[in-house]
Amino acid sequence: MRKFLAIPAMAALISGCGIIEVRPVPPTISNLETQATFCTDRDTIVDFRFDAKGLITKLEVWVTEPGVSDPSADPANKAGELDAFDLFSNGPKLVGFIALDTNGDNKVQRKGQALPAIVVTPTEKQVWIRGYNLDQTNGFVKASSTMLPSTASDCDPIFPYGQP
Repeated sequence: MRKFLAIPAMAALISGCGIIEVRPVPPTISNLETQATFCTDRDTIVDFRFDAKGLITKLEVWVTEPGVSDPSADPANKAGELDAFDLFSNGPKLVGFIALDTNGDNKVQRKGQALPAIVVTPTEKQVWIRGYNLDQTNGFVKASSTMLPSTASDCDPIFPYGQP
């Protein structure tokens, strides 16, 4: 009987409050990891993985020189945006990739498709991501390590299945 009385009481309280605003909760992203090296003599598909809590509707990926505190200060640092369906799950972690262009044509070929890419110079790079739930974000998350430029044959490791 108390349950039936509680429903009208809650309805009266809510209606007396006026407007109720419902806002999406921003996702929480942590433990961002990237591969250890990227190629300077050919294009590289840079893999990354991270832990996430909450709904991610869009993910921005940025690549900067180490020591940068705000990657959005230079729009050229933005590598691209991924929709939630571009990410896939690797156990408890989410995994994605971006393309780095070292020959300057602003496209990277992968399985016959031209991917949009960020043109990079052969210096150390730092990967950042920023997740959104609609228009809500908790801000940038920086990868735990930097990527080193390399011309070795294994400069584009098979991460996340190998060692980052």
